[in-house]
Amino acid sequence: MGAAAIEAIIKARNIEGPFAGIFDFCRRVDLRKVNKKVIESLIKCGAFDSAGALRSQVWAVYEKAMENGQQIQKQKPVIQKSLFGGSENAFILSASNGKYPEMPEWPENELLAFEKEALGFFISSHPLVSFEKELKKISNTNAKEIQNFKDGAEAKSEGCP
Repeated sequence: MGAAAIEAIIKARNIEGPFAGIFDFCRRVDLRKVNKKVIESLIKCGAFDSAGALRSQVWAVYEKAMENGQQIQKQKPVIQKSLFGGSENAFILSASNGKYPEMPEWPENELLAFEKEALGFFISSHPLVSFEKELKKISNTNAKEIQNFKDGAEAKSEGCP
């Protein structure tokens, strides 16, 4: 994500506070600076998770949210010049959005792959978490506890050389 996109997001957040979701985000940020690729990365890394929708749901509607945001942003100069009716047009556009389709979340392996792609690391979990019980059965330590081992002590995993 480039500096211009980051600055546009921070500016919009500083003016009106936290974003309520993808539709609010696309209505408020400068979509000439925050493009489709940036929004895709934000969805993949979980930036909209706090708004209450699943990442799969946000992904399903983000293009519609961008279209609505672009329409609202195009009307801003007209709304500012118009004494009557301008705010009604903005309300009609914004009232038609905000609905997410009923659908399941992406599988955990996809969520983690998207996080790794977008951020370079995992944030919500780790791929080995599903193997935690098995790992505890075959090893005598973990990364946190190994610091308590005395010099020369053996850290091992059963079945591994």
